[in-house]
Amino acid sequence: MVTGSRWSTCSQGLSWLLVCCAALAVVTGCSSSAKEELTESTNKKCETITERFTGDGDLAYGQSISAADEDKMRERAALIRDLRRHVQDYQPPESERFDLKGWMSALDAYAKSLKTMRTDYLNARQGDDLLLAMSAAVVEEKAEATGTSAQSLGLESCTRVKEWEKIGK
Repeated sequence: MVTGSRWSTCSQGLSWLLVCCAALAVVTGCSSSAKEELTESTNKKCETITERFTGDGDLAYGQSISAADEDKMRERAALIRDLRRHVQDYQPPESERFDLKGWMSALDAYAKSLKTMRTDYLNARQGDDLLLAMSAAVVEEKAEATGTSAQSLGLESCTRVKEWEKIGK
């Protein structure tokens, strides 16, 4: 049995050990939550999409959109669907379910609008310029809605979508 000063020394040693362990956990970084890891990986995916869709990216439209951009439209839609699949199995806290479902719905609508625009361009005939312009405007609107929905989830990189569908960069 531990008595008197021995107990005090042992108790102080145990307290010191607990304080050191806690400090070590803070210094080395506590393990990330599933939400933090998903947020980080999703932001990275959005950064990659932004790089590919804009400027000199391989999926940027350039000065105009034409039927020749069919592969770009298909690949863009595939990247957006992949982004949605990346988050679909995540089970958020009840307070965030509505926001996540809203963002996934916005991603679905955006991918669908890209597919529709691709079809419109492939089937276009002379005089369909207005239809093609309207189709491109719908895609741009859906991209912006995707960014707005991402903001409520704290997906900062996924909010930078205003440039995704810009033409003439």
